[in-house]
Amino acid sequence: MAVNEAVRRRIATIPRSWLPFADIGTADVPFSRFLRLSLFQLNVGLVSTLFVGTLNRTMILDLGVPASWVAIFVAIPLLIAPFRALIGFNSDNHRSILGWRRVPYLWFGTLLQYGGLAIMPFALLVMQDASYSYGRSVGTWFKFIDAGPVVRLLTVVGFGFMAFNLQDVLLEPYGGEILGLSYADTTALTGVMAVGAVLSFAVGARLMEKGWDPMRVALMGVLVGVVAFAIVTASSYLQVPMAFRGGVFLIGFGEALFGVGTLSYAMGMKNAVEQGMALGAWGAVFATGEGIGLAASGLIKDGVTAAIARGSFPAFGPPKVMPYDVVYLLEIGCLILTALVMIPLMSRRAVDPARAGQRFGLAEYLG
Repeated sequence: MAVNEAVRRRIATIPRSWLPFADIGTADVPFSRFLRLSLFQLNVGLVSTLFVGTLNRTMILDLGVPASWVAIFVAIPLLIAPFRALIGFNSDNHRSILGWRRVPYLWFGTLLQYGGLAIMPFALLVMQDASYSYGRSVGTWFKFIDAGPVVRLLTVVGFGFMAFNLQDVLLEPYGGEILGLSYADTTALTGVMAVGAVLSFAVGARLMEKGWDPMRVALMGVLVGVVAFAIVTASSYLQVPMAFRGGVFLIGFGEALFGVGTLSYAMGMKNAVEQGMALGAWGAVFATGEGIGLAASGLIKDGVTAAIARGSFPAFGPPKVMPYDVVYLLEIGCLILTALVMIPLMSRRAVDPARAGQRFGLAEYLG
C-alpha cells in the first residue's frame, strides 16, 4: 500500500500542462477508465499506421494495385468520419436488453475491426495477379522441402512443442488439487516458467556464440524437459511444492532452449530456397503443435478421469493424480520420441569452427 501511495503522489506532481485531459476524471468515472477506453483508439491508430505506412506501398509497388484505388481505400475511414456523431448520438440514447447503452456499440465496433483485420490477408491474396499463383507457391514449397532435412526438422518441431505444451492448462489445477497450492501460488507459476525461459535464451545465445550445433542445443532442451516432467510427476508423491516449482522452471527453460535450437537450425540451412519460408514453416508447425498439445491435454485428462470412474482404467496411483500423471508421462514419451527423430540432424562435431566466436542473434541469420 505504501508503494501505491508513493506512486500516486509522484503522479500528482506531474504538471497539468503535460496531462491536459487529466482533470476529466471523477469519482464515478475515474481517469483509469478513460485510459482503458483510449486503448481502442490506440488500436485504431496502429491499424491506420499499418494502412498508410505499409500496405499502401505493398499494394502499389508489390501487387500493382492502381494508386487511385489505394487512395480511395485509405480515404474511406475519413469519409465516414462525420457519421461518428450520429453513432455517438445513438449510443447515448440506445437501451439494450441488458440496460447498457454504449457497451453494445463498443463491443460490435471491436468485432467489426477484428473481422476486417481477419479478412485483410485473404483480400491481399485475392488482389494479387502474376507476383503470386497457387502452382508457383506449391512448386516453391516442394523445392524448399527438397533443400535439406526439412521434413525431419518440422517433425521435430511439431512433436517437441506438442509435448512441451500438453501441460499448459493442467499445471495450475494440478498444483491446486494435488499439492494444495493457493491461487496466488499457482498464478505465480507462469512467472516461474517465464524466468526459466529468459534464462534459457541467455544460455542458448552463449552456446551459439561458442559455435555449438543448434540441434545439440535443442536436444539439451528436450532432455531438460524430460527431467522437468519427471520432477513434476514425482512432486505429487513426495508432496514437495518446491520440487513442483523447480519442475515448472525447468519446463520453461527446456522449451525455450528447444525453440532457440530448432529455429536457429531452420534459419541456418544453407540450401533452403528462402530463409523467410523456413521461418514461416517453423512458426506454422510450432503453432500447430502447440495448439494440438493444448487441446489434447484436456481431452486426455477428462477421458482418463471418466475411465477411472467407470473402473476401466488400470490403477497405478491415487485416482486424483492418475489423469495428470498420464499426461505428464505422455509428454515424457513424446519428448523421447522427439530426441530420437532429431539425432540424425545433429552434426558430428559439437563445435563448428566456422561459427565459433561469432555473435548469436536473429540479425546474423537474416543478414
